[in-house]
Amino acid sequence: ENWRKGDASGVSEWYILLWIAGDILNIVGCFLAQQNSLQTTIAFWFLFSDSLLWGQVEYYRRRAGNDMGSRAPGGGGGAIGSSLPIMSRSAMEQR
Repeated sequence: ENWRKGDASGVSEWYILLWIAGDILNIVGCFLAQQNSLQTTIAFWFLFSDSLLWGQVEYYRRRAGNDMGSRAPGGGGGAIGSSLPIMSRSAMEQR
């Protein structure tokens, strides 16, 4: 879906990095506990697939030329501190 839309704005970069950290700890645990080779192979597969997903997010973020959160003019993506007004000037004058 990210490829079709041309961006990965629905995926949190930090969430994926935490997944990757968990995958690395999983691999370390596999070696420390002397797990079956299949379990170690699956741990490496998860690390590989999550790394590809992180690479995709980075690619689309850099291709877009902006951060994930700054979609609205003035930055902030419409969040607190955004320069976009909640009400139009005419609606405020009517009050």
